Amino acid sequence: LHKLGHRRIGVLSGPSGRNVTACGYLAYRQMLQELGLAEDECFFKACDWGETAGYEEFSRLLKSGRRPTALVAFEDYMACGAIRAAEDFGIRVPEELSVVGFGNYTDAPSPVPLTTVDVFNGELGAKSLELITEILKGKTPPDRKIFVKPLLIERDSCRKPANRKDKK
Repeated sequence: LHKLGHRRIGVLSGPSGRNVTACGYLAYRQMLQELGLAEDECFFKACDWGETAGYEEFSRLLKSGRRPTALVAFEDYMACGAIRAAEDFGIRVPEELSVVGFGNYTDAPSPVPLTTVDVFNGELGAKSLELITEILKGKTPPDRKIFVKPLLIERDSCRKPANRKDKK
């Protein structure tokens, strides 16, 4: 998103008090610092998983009068809810708002083909099952972490920001 020219990047993370949300917030702040972008805490929103939660939380952000040019949602369904909210506020995706989700869920009801990060949950689950099977067989599990490299799948929900003055 930054490479496309976005400087006001919002985030819909997981539920408040969850590890994924706390880690996401730290990563968001680090990203802003590394990119030399101003921190705007109103752009990092914790919300429940799902389309309805994404809709409601992004609607609250838009009602506040503050508007990012891009949004990252920690789940494709949240991203779809945010897109619906943007449409209800007269904001066109991707013309006026770029949106990225996580999960590559093929059933996510996005009105535009959603750019997403595939974290290969199936592969991660299979590797975890192999490890659990070894433990159940009485074998000592290797002292290792399971890593699966995510893949950005670029579709039609992102583009360069429109030439407009950012609204505070």
